[in-house]
Amino acid sequence: MNTIILKHGIWVMVADGEKALFLRNAGDNKYPNLEVVQEIQQDNPPTREQG
Repeated sequence: MNTIILKHGIWVMVADGEKALFLRNAGDNKYPNLEVVQEIQQDNPPTREQG
């Protein structure tokens, strides 16, 4: 299994069709502590309403 190393201060983005989170590692390599820097939301109505 591969290990992901998140260095201190690195940014991570997690997103789907409705929301995006920008996170920053305030911890270290061994004990990451991801803090939300910015959150972006967009309305994503059901497909039946988009057509």
